[in-house]
Amino acid sequence: GPFGAADLPRLAADAHVVATATRVRESYGLVVDEALALGRPCVLPDHDVFAERDPGERWSRRFAAGSAESLAAVLDELAGDAAGLAARTAAAAEAARDLPDPAAGAEVLEEVYADAARAGAPEVPAVAWFEARMRTFAAASWDEALGRCTAAELGLPGGDAEGAP
Repeated sequence: GPFGAADLPRLAADAHVVATATRVRESYGLVVDEALALGRPCVLPDHDVFAERDPGERWSRRFAAGSAESLAAVLDELAGDAAGLAARTAAAAEAARDLPDPAAGAEVLEEVYADAARAGAPEVPAVAWFEARMRTFAAASWDEALGRCTAAELGLPGGDAEGAP
C-alpha cells in the first residue's frame, strides 16, 4: 500500500532482499534504487536493463522473467547461502553510494519533457488498413444514426414526426 519515503526504512527493516518483477522506467527501476539505498540486495527478472545495472550480479540475482519456479529457486538459493547473502548485502550498500541524486534526475527529465512538448507530435501517415476501417466504421455509424430517425426528421416528403421512417 501507499507509504511515505520516511516510512520505507521501518517497513523494510526485516527484509533480507527486495524481489521485484517490474521493469518500469523509474531510473532503471526506482524500486531497485530504493532497495540499494536501504542496503538490500535485489532479486530481479532477467531483463537486459537489470543486467546493465549489475552485470556481475554483485548485489543482485536474476531469475527467468515470468517464471515463479525460477524466482523460488533463486530465493531458496539465497536463503541457504548466508555468506553469499551477506556479500550481496555489503555490495548493495556500496552500490548505494553511486546512486544519482533524485532531484538532478527530475531536472533532466523535465528538460526532456519540455523539449518533447516544444517539438510537438510527429506527423505519422495513416496506414491504409486503418483508413479503410475508419471509413467503414463511419459509414456504419451514419447508417445506424439515420435508422433511428423518422422521415420527417430527415426532411423527407411524406413522413410525419410521429410515424415510422
